[in-house]
Amino acid sequence: MDHSKESLLVECGRILRRPEVEEVPPYLGEFTVEVTGEVEEYVARLRSLLSSAVELGATNDFEDDEVPVDDVPAWFLSVSKGGSGDIPEFARLGSEEFQRLPGSGVWSAQNWLFRFDPEDDSRGWEWWDLTRSGPSRVAVWVDCQAEDFFGCQELRWALYVAGGSKVDGPNLRRSDAWRTSVSHDSGQA
Repeated sequence: MDHSKESLLVECGRILRRPEVEEVPPYLGEFTVEVTGEVEEYVARLRSLLSSAVELGATNDFEDDEVPVDDVPAWFLSVSKGGSGDIPEFARLGSEEFQRLPGSGVWSAQNWLFRFDPEDDSRGWEWWDLTRSGPSRVAVWVDCQAEDFFGCQELRWALYVAGGSKVDGPNLRRSDAWRTSVSHDSGQA
């Protein structure tokens, strides 16, 4: 998927509020996430993490070996490879679940953040929305350009370490499924 600084700014807006129905592509990728703890706290953590990463991608030049992490949540830095400090239980449990997946290991914060470099083509998705899917479950929707197979391990890592206990997907869905869902942050259909 091609990313640009401009597309990252648009993506950042979608992280913070429900996109307009007229903007939705014909198909979206859907991840269903079982959440450990309070769903509202999970949603806030995930949005905070992804908005910091996408904003970094839109504003940083990625010329150096490391990018600034001042706006990245401390809990994410502590759970990432090479991190220090106390790891919150939700992040530790999510990391353990992620590592049970075949071929999965702990991501370093820098490696993860570099996936949001607009010139890096390994991230095959853009954030679309997060909707309610049950009492302890959310659906995370991404624009995957109607592909049913795309690079998304960095998203899966985030979904787990933000407090996910199980992540299913991605599943390619017609955008009508998203249109009829209620966004978690706004309560709007």
